[in-house]
Amino acid sequence: MFSRPSSTLLLGYHGNRNFGDDLFADVIFSQIRERDPAHRFYIPADASGAFAKRTNVRVIATKMLPGLTRFRWMRARKAITHILLGGGNLLESAKYAQSIIDDLASPWAKNVYRAAIGLGVDTNFRSISEDKLAECLEQFDFVGFRDSTSYDWAMSRSFTRPRIVEAEDLAFLADVPHVASKPDAPIGVSLCDWRQIAAYSPGVDSRERLFRLVNQVYVAAKAVNRKVRFLGLCANAQQNDVEAIREIGRGSLIESDCEFFSYTGDTSQLIRAMNDCCSIVAMRLHAAVIATRLHKPLLMLSYHAKCKAFANQISLHHDCLLDIQGVVDHEVATTTVNRFLSSLEPAYGNCAVHDRNAEKNFKFLDRMP
Repeated sequence: MFSRPSSTLLLGYHGNRNFGDDLFADVIFSQIRERDPAHRFYIPADASGAFAKRTNVRVIATKMLPGLTRFRWMRARKAITHILLGGGNLLESAKYAQSIIDDLASPWAKNVYRAAIGLGVDTNFRSISEDKLAECLEQFDFVGFRDSTSYDWAMSRSFTRPRIVEAEDLAFLADVPHVASKPDAPIGVSLCDWRQIAAYSPGVDSRERLFRLVNQVYVAAKAVNRKVRFLGLCANAQQNDVEAIREIGRGSLIESDCEFFSYTGDTSQLIRAMNDCCSIVAMRLHAAVIATRLHKPLLMLSYHAKCKAFANQISLHHDCLLDIQGVVDHEVATTTVNRFLSSLEPAYGNCAVHDRNAEKNFKFLDRMP
C-alpha cells in the first residue's frame, strides 16, 4: 500500500474552528496512521492556530512570512505522494473547485495519487455548475460519496477516471465515549448561525426564525424540568453558533438560564459535552451524526438537503424531522419540539451498518501506490 515514505496533502476547511471539518481530519488521520504510523500530513493553512498542534500535522502557509510560505510549498510538493480531499459539501463553490482543478493540473501533481472522500453534492447547484463540479471530480482517482443522492448524481455523469464508491459520512467513524448521562442531564441543542440559514432560505427572516426555535426549545425544556445546553459546532469569524444565540437572546432568560458550550478546536471535548446531554436537537449535521453514534434521542432541524439525506439514511422517524428551510408553521414546530422532549427515545435504526459503510471511504488505501 505505502511502498515508500508517504506524505498526504489534506485539502478542505480543516483548522477553521468548524467541528465537522476537524472531525473529518481526525478520522482521516486515524484511519491512515493505523496502517502507516509514519505517514506525514500537510494542510495548506491553520486559521485556528491550534489544529496542527493537536493533530501533529505540518502547516504550509503563514500570514506573517510570505517567503517562508513559498519555501514550505516548494519543499512539500517534493514530498507529497498523495492528495486527499475530505469531506462534506466542500465543492459548493465554483471558485474553490477551479482552484483544485488548477492545482491538480500542475506538473508537481502529475504523478500524485488523488482521492476525495466523504463528499456530499447539493444537487440544486446554487453556486457551482454541474459541469464544473464534474470537471473537478474527474481529476481524482477515487471518489467516495456520503449519501445515495450524491452517489446517484455521480453515476449519472459517466466519469472515466475516478473509481466511484457509495459510502457514508466520515463522522460515523469518530471515536465516542460510552458513558451514560446523568438523570438530570441537559438537552443539547446545536443550531447554526442565522447567517448560514439565510444562505439556504432566501426571502426568510433567518434571525427571527432562529430566535423562535431557540425560544420554543427553551420553553419546552422548562416544561419537562430540563436545562438547555447550546452546543456551538462552528466558532470562526464567519460563523459563530453560540455567539449568534447569545446575540438574539441577550437580556432574556435564555442568556441567563442556559448553558453555552462553544467548539474550541478539541473535537473530543465537544463530543463529551454532547454525551453529557440526555438528547440532541440538531440543525448542524454533525451534531446529528454524533448523536446517533452516542445513541441519543435526536430531533433534526433540516435547513439543507444534506440534513434530509442523512435523516433518510438512518431511517429517522418523521416525527423527529422538522423542515425549517421553507415556511415554518409556528404551531407545528412547537408541537414537534414538545412531542420530542416528552418522549426522549431514539427513533432511528441501528447505526452499526452506517459505521461499516463509512469505512468504504477508505477503500482507496488498498489501491494507493
